[in-house]
Amino acid sequence: MATLRPTIKMIAPSTRREALQTMFCEAFGATVRAVAPHLDVYELDGGGSIGVELVPESQALTAAQQRDAGTWLEFGVPDPAVAIATLDRMGLQRVAYHDKAHTYFAAPSGHVFRIAQA
Repeated sequence: MATLRPTIKMIAPSTRREALQTMFCEAFGATVRAVAPHLDVYELDGGGSIGVELVPESQALTAAQQRDAGTWLEFGVPDPAVAIATLDRMGLQRVAYHDKAHTYFAAPSGHVFRIAQA
């Protein structure tokens, strides 16, 4: 039987690299490794990681396409209120969704994620 590994790959416009680094490191405490000029790997507590392949803007989904058809993520954090306040201070856009038990955001690349209790 297969298991789901805690590794995710995302594609994002290279113009959003710095904003993504700020979001992942400051809001989620990730450690970033630039493993190639076009690839950053964000390592999270608990062994999970997110690889972000950085491509020209023309090769990435738009923010609207990410919201409508992209994969949505969930970040478990020890204190959701602190994470939400940090993301709000960064100016990340909240995403309206019918699930009112969680708060949803759009990353600088447009990827949608929600905040949940770890």
